[in-house]
Amino acid sequence: DSVRHNLLQRQLTMLLHAQTCRDREQSGQALTCHLRGCRTIRNVLTHMDTCQEGTNCQVTYCTSSTQILSHWKSCRRHRCPVCQPLR
Repeated sequence: DSVRHNLLQRQLTMLLHAQTCRDREQSGQALTCHLRGCRTIRNVLTHMDTCQEGTNCQVTYCTSSTQILSHWKSCRRHRCPVCQPLR
């Protein structure tokens, strides 16, 4: 269970980082992020903006990212093993 929490936390960390980079990019700031995987996750985030497939989406990381971000936005547990270390 802690292995799963760790994987979810790592994906959430990358999603939050990529959101920040994407926001900077969209606001016209120069973007020189060299974090491995950031560009991929930014592309997934852009895809998610218009994705209508839900859990049937075949785009890699779309479904899991949607679920993780939904949890992050609604989680109120003070001891959530995924969210708490990132808050």
